[in-house]
Amino acid sequence: MRPHLPRIVASSKRHRHLTDACSPRVTTITPSEADIRTEISFQPEVPVMERRIDDRSKISVYRSAMLRWGGYEALCLIRNISPGGLMGKLHTSLPPDEPVTVEIRSGSAISGRIAWSADGMIGVQFDERIDVLEVLHAPVQGEPGLTQRMPRLRITCPVSLVAEGMRVSVTLVDVSQGGVKVEADFLREGDAVTVGVHGLEPRRGVVRWAHDGRAGIGFLVAIPFDTLARWALDRQSELAGADA
Repeated sequence: MRPHLPRIVASSKRHRHLTDACSPRVTTITPSEADIRTEISFQPEVPVMERRIDDRSKISVYRSAMLRWGGYEALCLIRNISPGGLMGKLHTSLPPDEPVTVEIRSGSAISGRIAWSADGMIGVQFDERIDVLEVLHAPVQGEPGLTQRMPRLRITCPVSLVAEGMRVSVTLVDVSQGGVKVEADFLREGDAVTVGVHGLEPRRGVVRWAHDGRAGIGFLVAIPFDTLARWALDRQSELAGADA
């Protein structure tokens, strides 16, 4: 039985546009990317909220990651990353020394521990120092035909698909801001579908690949970061309660 989640932290509602690798169009996401971007620091210490680093020692990009702990996984918007750790936005609080793994790119996990947690932000100290630029530009792994540049939440639950005027219930394998993977043997590459997940607004998408009874669907408009992050934590909490 998984532990109950700590409180979920309130979020901003500002919007910005970002091109999703899974979609041929411009997609909309919603952390505070308009104000918040990832700073790549070349200082060795774990980033903290009060610290200010000279502009010559950092690079600004946008990067989200998957954070896993105690049977849970959640989206984390990285504010600052260094060889020794990272600072990120998380929609829940975690106690100091909680063991975690961080997945910035699919298939590349970094182990560490919570160094601090406050005001919807966390600091993670990596168990071993990393090469920041190498980690951020690691080769992408995943299903052929669907570039996984966004972290994917592995949450199994029923979803509905509307394809060619027919509604069918299928099983969700994983979900990201940019798309979903589902158990479905009737979809074909190029099919236009609408995906319905309980707790989220329906999303139109296109099948990017289909084989071995599974299919990858890229959304035409991405799920906002805060929306998906909150949904994932709520859904996992519900599933944990049902298993209790």
